[in-house]
Amino acid sequence: TTQGNVDGLKFTYTSYESILFNGKVSVTDGQLNTQFVVPQDIQYNVGNGRISYYASGNNRTAFGGYNAISIGGISDGSGDSAGPEIDIWLNNRRFTDGQTVNLTPLFIAELHDENGINTSGNGIGHDLVATITGSGSYRYVLNNYFTTHLDSYQSGSIEYDLPELLPGQYTLTLKAWDTGNNSSEKTISFVVSNEVSLEISEMYLYPVPLKKGTNLSISFDHNMANEDMDIVLRLYDLSGQQVGLHQASVDSSHGTTAPISFIPHGGNGQNLGVGIYIIQMEATSDSGKKTIISKKIMISE
Repeated sequence: TTQGNVDGLKFTYTSYESILFNGKVSVTDGQLNTQFVVPQDIQYNVGNGRISYYASGNNRTAFGGYNAISIGGISDGSGDSAGPEIDIWLNNRRFTDGQTVNLTPLFIAELHDENGINTSGNGIGHDLVATITGSGSYRYVLNNYFTTHLDSYQSGSIEYDLPELLPGQYTLTLKAWDTGNNSSEKTISFVVSNEVSLEISEMYLYPVPLKKGTNLSISFDHNMANEDMDIVLRLYDLSGQQVGLHQASVDSSHGTTAPISFIPHGGNGQNLGVGIYIIQMEATSDSGKKTIISKKIMISE
């Protein structure tokens, strides 16, 4: 019940704190269909539950709810005794055990279980928890950061920006429970350093070949998690002469930049002609780290 701070008006409301399932479902012609396994960590006495819907697509949004649903009771379970399958990385899925990362790495996890992952937070000790030990000790409850894959209650992922860590060696362990309260763990080791250099693992050009006078789209993967980038693109012909220049600032999410789109042209403003060119990209991160990568591109009629 509210305290009536505005105009002395009080009202009573019900808050639904324990999320039993949070999933993404396709909607076709206004209809949706999904299923999931209810965690064992519900209260045995039957009470009111709530279904909340949020939808978006084709520049439209919708939301709604349904309260006339009963939750509670007990089940014998499925007979499953195996915990979830877990894969974990830092910054991107190319991470290898023992690798050096920046001070604020992105934690990424993929989980799968035939009966789904327990993120209800109801059972004591059954939270989805990442524990970091080493130069410092940290514990993060990640129930609210787990998202199921589209049209699947059995698998999903976590993406969580770790707060700044002290330089040093660490181990990170993710412990997860399925809806039948079977658990499993996955551990990785890593080194945190403020001297990590900016590395670009892949540079994507589209379309290839490029038609003369049309937009070229460029994006790339890097190891600085969510740092944005300042970009300088220099175009050279095969004799090594610079024939074009383009500069941009680009947003970056989870180690992949948003596409940069431009029409390659020379210093005189004319579109570059048919031929093979070298694109040299110089990238500078928010933290001032720099790197350069080059790639060939063909321009056709």
